[in-house]
Amino acid sequence: MKTNLGTLFLFAIAVGLTACHNNPNSTSEANANDTSAVSISTDVTKTQAPDTAQVMSASIADSTFLDKAYNIGVFEIKIAKLAVQKSQDGKVKEFANMMIEDHTAMGKDVTALMKKKNYDIPTGLPGELKDKLDELNKLSGKDFDKKYAEINVNGHKEALDMFKGVSNNSKDADVKKLATEALPKLQGHEDHALMVQSQVNS
Repeated sequence: MKTNLGTLFLFAIAVGLTACHNNPNSTSEANANDTSAVSISTDVTKTQAPDTAQVMSASIADSTFLDKAYNIGVFEIKIAKLAVQKSQDGKVKEFANMMIEDHTAMGKDVTALMKKKNYDIPTGLPGELKDKLDELNKLSGKDFDKKYAEINVNGHKEALDMFKGVSNNSKDADVKKLATEALPKLQGHEDHALMVQSQVNS
Protein backbone atom coordinates (compact mmCIF):
# COMPACT_ATOMS: atom_id res chain seq x y z
CA MET A 1 0.00 0.00 0.00
CA LYS A 2 2.83 2.38 0.82
CA THR A 3 4.55 1.52 -2.42
CA ASN A 4 1.39 2.28 -4.46
CA LEU A 5 0.95 5.68 -2.79
CA GLY A 6 4.61 6.59 -3.42
CA THR A 7 4.32 5.61 -7.05
CA LEU A 8 1.19 7.69 -7.52
CA PHE A 9 2.88 10.71 -5.89
CA LEU A 10 5.91 10.52 -8.20
CA PHE A 11 3.63 10.13 -11.22
CA ALA A 12 1.68 13.26 -10.25
CA ILE A 13 4.93 15.28 -10.00
CA ALA A 14 6.04 14.03 -13.41
CA VAL A 15 2.75 15.03 -15.02
CA GLY A 16 2.94 18.49 -13.46
CA LEU A 17 6.47 19.11 -14.71
CA THR A 18 5.52 18.00 -18.22
CA ALA A 19 2.57 20.41 -18.30
CA CYS A 20 4.77 23.32 -17.23
CA HIS A 21 7.32 22.50 -19.89
CA ASN A 22 4.84 22.28 -22.76
CA ASN A 23 2.53 25.29 -22.02
CA PRO A 24 3.54 29.02 -21.80
CA ASN A 25 2.83 30.53 -18.40
CA SER A 26 1.12 33.83 -17.64
CA THR A 27 4.45 35.52 -16.81
CA SER A 28 5.75 34.81 -20.32
CA GLU A 29 2.57 36.24 -21.80
CA ALA A 30 2.95 39.36 -19.68
CA ASN A 31 6.55 39.75 -20.81
CA ALA A 32 5.46 39.36 -24.42
CA ASN A 33 2.87 42.04 -23.90
CA ASP A 34 5.44 44.33 -22.30
CA THR A 35 7.79 43.84 -25.27
CA SER A 36 4.96 44.72 -27.65
CA ALA A 37 4.24 47.88 -25.64
CA VAL A 38 7.88 48.94 -25.83
CA SER A 39 7.86 48.36 -29.58
CA ILE A 40 4.73 50.48 -30.04
CA SER A 41 6.17 53.25 -27.88
CA THR A 42 9.37 53.24 -29.94
CA ASP A 43 7.39 53.44 -33.17
CA VAL A 44 5.47 56.46 -31.88
CA THR A 45 8.74 58.17 -30.95
CA LYS A 46 10.14 57.49 -34.40
CA THR A 47 7.01 58.93 -36.00
CA GLN A 48 7.14 62.12 -33.93
CA ALA A 49 10.90 62.73 -34.12
CA PRO A 50 11.06 63.86 -37.79
CA ASP A 51 8.35 66.47 -37.16
CA THR A 52 10.33 67.94 -34.26
CA ALA A 53 13.53 67.85 -36.30
CA GLN A 54 11.83 69.61 -39.21
CA VAL A 55 10.56 72.39 -36.96
CA MET A 56 14.03 72.93 -35.51
CA SER A 57 15.62 72.83 -38.95
CA ALA A 58 13.19 75.40 -40.32
CA SER A 59 13.85 77.69 -37.36
CA ILE A 60 17.60 77.46 -37.83
CA ALA A 61 17.32 78.09 -41.58
CA ASP A 62 15.22 81.22 -41.05
CA SER A 63 17.53 82.66 -38.42
CA THR A 64 20.57 81.92 -40.59
CA PHE A 65 18.92 83.58 -43.57
CA LEU A 66 18.10 86.73 -41.60
CA ASP A 67 21.62 86.80 -40.19
CA LYS A 68 23.11 86.61 -43.69
CA ALA A 69 20.63 89.13 -45.08
CA TYR A 70 21.55 91.58 -42.34
CA ASN A 71 25.29 91.18 -42.96
CA ILE A 72 24.87 91.52 -46.72
CA GLY A 73 23.06 94.80 -46.21
CA VAL A 74 25.70 96.19 -43.87
CA PHE A 75 28.45 95.09 -46.27
CA GLU A 76 26.74 96.67 -49.30
CA ILE A 77 26.35 99.98 -47.48
CA LYS A 78 30.00 100.01 -46.36
CA ILE A 79 31.45 99.30 -49.81
CA ALA A 80 29.00 101.72 -51.43
CA LYS A 81 30.20 104.49 -49.13
CA LEU A 82 33.76 103.65 -50.18
CA ALA A 83 32.70 103.95 -53.82
CA VAL A 84 31.14 107.35 -53.24
CA GLN A 85 34.42 108.53 -51.64
CA LYS A 86 36.97 106.87 -53.92
CA SER A 87 35.47 106.41 -57.39
CA GLN A 88 35.86 109.01 -60.10
CA ASP A 89 33.21 107.37 -62.28
CA GLY A 90 29.77 109.02 -62.21
CA LYS A 91 27.93 105.76 -63.01
CA VAL A 92 29.72 103.94 -60.20
CA LYS A 93 28.82 106.71 -57.75
CA GLU A 94 25.20 106.68 -58.94
CA PHE A 95 24.99 102.92 -58.41
CA ALA A 96 26.66 103.23 -55.00
CA ASN A 97 24.18 105.86 -53.82
CA MET A 98 21.32 103.60 -54.89
CA MET A 99 22.88 100.74 -52.89
CA ILE A 100 23.09 102.92 -49.79
CA GLU A 101 19.46 104.00 -50.06
CA ASP A 102 17.98 100.59 -50.93
CA HIS A 103 20.01 98.49 -48.51
CA THR A 104 19.41 100.94 -45.67
CA ALA A 105 15.67 100.48 -46.17
CA MET A 106 15.97 96.71 -46.54
CA GLY A 107 18.20 96.56 -43.48
CA LYS A 108 15.51 98.21 -41.37
CA ASP A 109 13.01 95.54 -42.44
CA VAL A 110 15.45 92.73 -41.66
CA THR A 111 16.34 94.21 -38.28
CA ALA A 112 12.68 94.65 -37.32
CA LEU A 113 11.90 91.05 -38.23
CA MET A 114 14.92 89.71 -36.32
CA LYS A 115 13.76 91.58 -33.24
CA LYS A 116 10.22 90.26 -33.69
CA LYS A 117 11.58 86.69 -33.84
CA ASN A 118 13.96 87.31 -30.91
CA TYR A 119 17.04 86.59 -33.05
CA ASP A 120 20.36 88.16 -32.11
CA ILE A 121 21.48 91.07 -34.30
CA PRO A 122 25.01 90.48 -35.70
CA THR A 123 27.62 92.77 -34.21
CA GLY A 124 30.30 92.48 -36.90
CA LEU A 125 30.86 91.30 -40.45
CA PRO A 126 31.87 87.66 -40.97
CA GLY A 127 35.46 87.06 -42.05
CA GLU A 128 34.76 86.60 -45.76
CA LEU A 129 32.94 89.91 -46.12
CA LYS A 130 35.46 91.73 -43.95
CA ASP A 131 38.28 90.47 -46.18
CA LYS A 132 36.49 91.77 -49.28
CA LEU A 133 35.97 95.14 -47.61
CA ASP A 134 39.64 95.35 -46.67
CA GLU A 135 40.72 94.36 -50.18
CA LEU A 136 38.50 96.98 -51.77
CA ASN A 137 39.68 99.65 -49.35
CA LYS A 138 43.26 99.20 -50.59
CA LEU A 139 42.36 99.87 -54.25
CA SER A 140 41.84 103.10 -56.14
CA GLY A 141 40.96 104.42 -59.59
CA LYS A 142 39.94 101.91 -62.26
CA ASP A 143 41.09 98.98 -60.13
CA PHE A 144 38.66 100.02 -57.45
CA ASP A 145 35.76 100.45 -59.89
CA LYS A 146 36.34 97.03 -61.48
CA LYS A 147 36.55 95.26 -58.15
CA TYR A 148 33.53 97.08 -56.77
CA ALA A 149 31.47 96.10 -59.82
CA GLU A 150 32.70 92.49 -59.65
CA ILE A 151 31.81 92.18 -55.97
CA ASN A 152 28.32 93.52 -56.64
CA VAL A 153 27.64 91.25 -59.61
CA ASN A 154 28.75 88.12 -57.76
CA GLY A 155 27.22 89.20 -54.45
CA HIS A 156 23.80 89.96 -55.87
CA LYS A 157 23.75 86.69 -57.80
CA GLU A 158 24.40 84.79 -54.56
CA ALA A 159 21.88 86.92 -52.68
CA LEU A 160 19.21 86.28 -55.30
CA ASP A 161 19.75 82.52 -55.09
CA MET A 162 19.45 82.64 -51.31
CA PHE A 163 16.36 84.87 -51.26
CA LYS A 164 14.64 82.75 -53.94
CA GLY A 165 15.28 79.61 -51.93
CA VAL A 166 13.80 81.13 -48.77
CA SER A 167 10.88 82.59 -50.72
CA ASN A 168 10.04 79.12 -52.02
CA ASN A 169 10.81 77.00 -48.97
CA SER A 170 10.43 78.93 -45.71
CA LYS A 171 7.54 77.83 -43.49
CA ASP A 172 7.58 81.15 -41.62
CA ALA A 173 5.09 83.51 -43.27
CA ASP A 174 6.96 86.64 -42.14
CA VAL A 175 10.34 85.43 -43.40
CA LYS A 176 8.82 84.19 -46.66
CA LYS A 177 7.13 87.58 -47.20
CA LEU A 178 10.34 89.53 -46.59
CA ALA A 179 12.34 87.34 -48.98
CA THR A 180 9.68 87.43 -51.69
CA GLU A 181 9.20 91.20 -51.55
CA ALA A 182 12.96 91.79 -51.78
CA LEU A 183 13.44 89.79 -54.98
CA PRO A 184 12.48 92.49 -57.54
CA LYS A 185 14.78 95.00 -55.87
CA LEU A 186 17.68 92.55 -55.75
CA GLN A 187 17.14 91.58 -59.39
CA GLY A 188 17.29 95.26 -60.32
CA HIS A 189 20.54 95.60 -58.37
CA GLU A 190 22.10 92.68 -60.22
CA ASP A 191 21.04 94.06 -63.61
CA HIS A 192 22.43 97.49 -62.72
CA ALA A 193 25.67 95.98 -61.41
CA LEU A 194 26.15 94.07 -64.68
CA MET A 195 25.71 97.31 -66.62
CA VAL A 196 28.25 99.12 -64.43
CA GLN A 197 30.68 96.20 -64.75
CA SER A 198 30.40 96.29 -68.54
CA GLN A 199 31.14 100.00 -68.50
CA VAL A 200 34.16 99.97 -66.17
CA ASN A 201 35.71 96.99 -67.96
CA SER A 202 35.47 98.57 -71.42
